[in-house]
Amino acid sequence: MKTQHLFSSAALGLAAIQQAVACSTQSTHITFYGSPDNDPPGSTETAYTCGAVSGRGSNAGGTGTYQDPLTFATAKGEFNDCEIIYAPYLKKYLIYQDFCAQCTEDWTSSGTWHIDIWTGDSTNGGNTQIACENSLTPDSNQDIVRSPATNLEVDTNPTFSNGQCHTDHTYDNADASQYCNGGSGGGGSGSCSWEGHCADQQFDALIVGAGFSGIHQLNELLKLGLSVRVIDLASDIGGTWHFNCYPGAMSDTESFVYRYSWDKEDLQTYPWKNHYVHQPEVLEYLRHIVAKYDLRKHMQFNTEMLSADWDDEAQVWRVATSTGEVMAARYLVAALGVLSKRNIPDIPGASTFAGRLTHSASWSPDIDVRNKRVGVVGNGSTGVQIITDIAPKVASLTCFQRHPQYSVPSGNGPVTPAHRAWVNANYDAIWAQVRSSAVGFGFEESTRPVHSVPPAERAAIFERLWTRGNGFRFMFEGFGDIATSPAANDEACAFIRRKISQIVTDPIKAAKLTPREPLARRPICDAGYFAQFNRPHVDVVDLLATPIDAITPAGVRTADGRVHELDILVFATGFDAVDGNYTRIALRDRHGVALADRWAAGPSSYLGVFAGDCPNLFMVNGPQAPFCNNPPAFEAAVALITAALKHWSE
Repeated sequence: MKTQHLFSSAALGLAAIQQAVACSTQSTHITFYGSPDNDPPGSTETAYTCGAVSGRGSNAGGTGTYQDPLTFATAKGEFNDCEIIYAPYLKKYLIYQDFCAQCTEDWTSSGTWHIDIWTGDSTNGGNTQIACENSLTPDSNQDIVRSPATNLEVDTNPTFSNGQCHTDHTYDNADASQYCNGGSGGGGSGSCSWEGHCADQQFDALIVGAGFSGIHQLNELLKLGLSVRVIDLASDIGGTWHFNCYPGAMSDTESFVYRYSWDKEDLQTYPWKNHYVHQPEVLEYLRHIVAKYDLRKHMQFNTEMLSADWDDEAQVWRVATSTGEVMAARYLVAALGVLSKRNIPDIPGASTFAGRLTHSASWSPDIDVRNKRVGVVGNGSTGVQIITDIAPKVASLTCFQRHPQYSVPSGNGPVTPAHRAWVNANYDAIWAQVRSSAVGFGFEESTRPVHSVPPAERAAIFERLWTRGNGFRFMFEGFGDIATSPAANDEACAFIRRKISQIVTDPIKAAKLTPREPLARRPICDAGYFAQFNRPHVDVVDLLATPIDAITPAGVRTADGRVHELDILVFATGFDAVDGNYTRIALRDRHGVALADRWAAGPSSYLGVFAGDCPNLFMVNGPQAPFCNNPPAFEAAVALITAALKHWSE
C-alpha cells in the first residue's frame, strides 16, 4: 500500500462525521500499512487533516479510542472524509485520514470495499513491520461498523510496537451486528418503538433515491419536523446524473429552468454558464444544494432497497436493504427516477467480446476512446450525444441504428449578460408560466395550427425554430398541432428531412439517417449529430436491413455476414423507463402482492404519486406522471406529498 498526498485537508466536526450515515455494518477487505511503505517511505504523512484529531495534523496515528481513533486509508468516495468507523477485528475506532491506491483500484474496478489500517508505530520498522502488516491482514473480509456508538469496547494495545507484532490482539470474524444494537452514537439503535416490529432503524419517512426529486423531498419533510432518512444504491447523490457520465451527457432542457425553482436567491449566486448543462455541472449543482441546506447528514449511500412490505398491524413500511439492515418508516417515498433501470440487449456472444463492452449508464472514467475502433448500439438521446462527442476522437465509429431519429440543433452556447439579466428580472413570471404551461420548458406553447399560415411563412417559422435550437421548442413553440395533427406532423418531418439531406453529403448515409415515421418520440436536440457522418471514419449500419446476428471476440457480426471489428462497444440502449425501477424490486402491497404482478398488464396510479393498496407509499413522478420538464414535475409531486403528510401529522 502506498499513500498519496493528493487531496486537500478536510476539517469536519465530529458530530457531522458521525451523522453522515446511520449505524450499519459493511463487509470489508482489511489490509495494513505503516511508515516503511507509506508515501513518502519512512513518513507518517496523511492526505487529510481531520478536525476530530486536530492535534495530530497530517500525521497517521491513534490508539483506537473514540477520542483518538486509529488512522485508516481507503478510496476517495468509499467513506466520507474523516469519517469514524469501528473495527470489531481490532476492537478499535478508526478514522479515514489517508488515501490508498490499491483500495481505489478495487473500488473503481469492482466496487470492493477495502481499507488499509495504520499499524500504529511512528517509527520505521522496516521489513519487520511490513511482515507484521502481512500477518495482521485477515484471510477473509471482516465487518466494520459505520456511525458506531461512542462507548464500544476498545483494545488500546498497539498492533506493532518496538519491533513486535501483536497479532494476539485481533478478533477474527467478530459479530459486528451487535454493535448497532445499543449505546450512544449517530445511528439507529435497533430499538422497538413499535413493539413487536423491530427494525435496525426507524424513521417517520424513508426516501429512496438521492437525485433531483429525493433531495427536494428530504428538504421539505425536514421542514415538517419529521425524522427522515434518504437511502441510495449509489455512492453519492445525483440519481441518474451520478451514473450517466458518458461523453457528451447533457440535459436537453434549457438551464434557466433545469434547476429548483424554490431558491430564487440561488440563481443569483449559482448561475449556469451555458444554455444547457452537462453532467458534471448538474452533479456540482446538486452537491451545492445539499451542502447549502445541510442535507447530507440525513443520507445513507451504497444502500439499495431490495424489498418493501407494509406491516398492517404496526402501520409501517419495513424495507430490507443491501446492507442487511431492515428499516421501518411510517411513510415510504419512492424517488426512484424514470431513467435508471438499464436496458441491456440480449445479443448472443456478448460475453466473448475481447474488447471493452459497456452500457452508457455504466460508463467508467478510465474508458479512453481516442484512436480506438468504437461501436455504438442505439441512437436515442444518449446515443446521439455520445456519437456527436466522440466522433472527432476515435479511429473509427460504427453506429448501429434501428430507427433513424428526428434531431434538431440544441442551440447551446454561453449565457449572455443580457439573457442573465432577463432571467433574473423575470424569475417569478418565468416560473409562473412554467407551472401553468403544458410542458414546463420555459416558453409559451403555440396554439397556432401549422396550416393556418402560408407555406413561405411556415418555412420561415421552422427555420427560426431550427436556428434557435431545442427539440421541445421545435415541437411546441412554433405551432400547436404538430403532436396532434398528422398533416401538421408531416410538415415538421419534411422540414427536418430536408435539413438532413442538406447536412449529410453522402447520399447513402443520408438515406439511412433519414426517418420516415412520424415525429412522435421524445424530441432530441444535438450539438452537430448529422454533420459527424461527413467524417470518412464514421459510418451507420441500418439494423432493419442487416440486424445484429451476434457479438464475436472481434466485434459485431451483422446478418449480411460482415464482422465490424471493434475495440470498444457501447450499448446506448436506454432504460426500462418509468415503471422499471418499481417492478425490479419486491415492493409489495398490503396483501403481499408485488407491484410487478399488480402491473403485469400495465402500471396504474393516481397522479403518478399514489398506488392502489399501498398505504403511505408515495411515488415522485411514478407511472402515469406528466411527460414534461422533470424538475417542475418533481416539485409538483413533492408539494402534493408534503401537503398530505403535513395534513396527516396535524
